[in-house]
Formats: sequence, C-alpha cells, structure tokens
Amino acid sequence: MKFLQALSTSLFAALACAPVASAWQCLSDDDAANIIDAQRTFLLRQDKAAGRAAVENLFAPDLLELSDSINALRGVTLGTPVYTNASAYIEDTLSQNPLQQLNTVEQFHTCNKILWYWEMIGVGGPGKPRARGMSITSVDESMQVTGHQIEFNSLTWAENIGYNCTAPEGYAK
Repeated sequence: MKFLQALSTSLFAALACAPVASAWQCLSDDDAANIIDAQRTFLLRQDKAAGRAAVENLFAPDLLELSDSINALRGVTLGTPVYTNASAYIEDTLSQNPLQQLNTVEQFHTCNKILWYWEMIGVGGPGKPRARGMSITSVDESMQVTGHQIEFNSLTWAENIGYNCTAPEGYAK
C-alpha cells in the first residue's frame, strides 16, 4: 500500500513539475472586434491594395468558406464549399465592387468562434433594400481565420442585383 501511495505521489509531483505546452488562448473581446474590423475593411475597401493589406495575415491559407446562400445565387449545389483557400477568396472578393455600407447589428464570440450578425446596404446600387445575414467565423490558436459559414437573405440580395423573383400565387409580396 505504501508503495502505491509513494508511486502516486511521485507521479503527481512529476506531472506538476513537467513543462506545460503553451495552452490555447481564447479570443478576447478585442480579438473578436479586431477580426471583424479587418473583415469590414476588406469588404468596404475602395482600394484593392488596402483591402489586401487589411487581411494579409488574417486568413489561414486553407480557409474554408461554406454558404448555401452564395451557392443558391451562383447556381451551385448546396453544401459545396464556396472557397477552399484564402487566395481564391481574397482574389475573388477583390474582383467584385466594394460594399457601400456594412453595419454590425450584433456580435459575440466563444473561445474560437465569432458570430457576426451584419447588414449590407447598397448591394446592387444605392437605394436598394438592406440585406442582413450572419457569419460564423472559426479561428485557430494563432488567431487566423480558418473558416466562414455565411448565410443571408439571398432573396433580397438576388433582387438587388437584378434577379427577377416572383412570389407564387397565394403569397403576398
């Protein structure tokens, strides 16, 4: 019995004195706000170089973006990844017109995810209805964005950019 006590005490002491690997550090409120601010700067950019600079080190190279809203607008099978790397996401986004206005409605975060509820005003041009949506952003231990899950009011977005959407008979528009 004394042998087991001595063994367990020795093991406990060894574990207590062992070097501890650097622990995951959760997102702080400032971290989450800075990540959202960098994404806003990127999406609102008036200059491509400034947009690129805003996210230069933000996205992990293997960034994964998922969005049935985007896939529906593009006519792509739902569930298909929109982007599977940061370079494609950055270059495609910079090839589009910048957003006119992007407001944060609400945001909160856990240790490694950010929920950003946003509204975009001016999609498709001035005077168009706002389009609201949500992004769930995943962040790794080095504070790089590894994933986006984005869903938004794709019907409003579609009408704003020129799709002809008609409600079926019996539904008010």
